[in-house]
Amino acid sequence: MSQAVIRPYRASDLDDLYRVCLLTKEFEKRLETDWWPALRDRYPAPPAALPQDQWTPDQRAASFMHAQGTTPDGLAEHYPSHLHINLVPRLQSRGLGLVTFAMDLRSAD
Repeated sequence: MSQAVIRPYRASDLDDLYRVCLLTKEFEKRLETDWWPALRDRYPAPPAALPQDQWTPDQRAASFMHAQGTTPDGLAEHYPSHLHINLVPRLQSRGLGLVTFAMDLRSAD
């Protein structure tokens, strides 16, 4: 198995960052058009008559998919983007997401 190497940001990374990063509002629009419809069809919302404290973990997750919440405009105006760190399975559960996030914070100073 090859070893993962996490390095600080370089100016030459900028084009790649723009290619993979989305503004929060744009990300939410894409979720609504490309992702949520199929998932909502596959995973129905919990029954309206069932109290939330009786929902299963799957029903809680499904309720999130059916919620129409978006980031408030005022928040998105001041903080227009957000961060997702998705690691391939062989790199998960090794603390690398946290290391990556910490490096990002240090380079922002």
